[in-house]
Amino acid sequence: MDPEQFTEQALLGIQQAQNHARQAHHQAIEPEHILRGLISISDSVVRQLLEHLEVDIDQVLSHLDEMVASFPITPPEQAGQYLSQRGQQAINQAETYTEQFHDSFIGADVLFLACVEQTSLPFIDQDKLQ
Repeated sequence: MDPEQFTEQALLGIQQAQNHARQAHHQAIEPEHILRGLISISDSVVRQLLEHLEVDIDQVLSHLDEMVASFPITPPEQAGQYLSQRGQQAINQAETYTEQFHDSFIGADVLFLACVEQTSLPFIDQDKLQ
């Protein structure tokens, strides 16, 4: 994963995901971590999109927290993080969307869309995102 291929917001969302995973003692960074990271950025394009779709952001964050709480915990002495297979699939899909939209960088919006496709969030109508 090349940080140079992401917009500042997308990269900040990934950094937030890494921090959240580390604090939760998760070795694998999953799409749910990335979603939480993207949504946690105030005034982000992702928050604006969710507000436009009239999605309750607090409800989504709460649901993501429940999902993340079910992930395996790694003892601190086994430190080190990696992008899970599903996380990598989300990044790959975001790259595909970026190419399809003829963009130069992976934005928070396409990263969000790709991560939503990897998860089951009942509050977000994926058809409205397309």
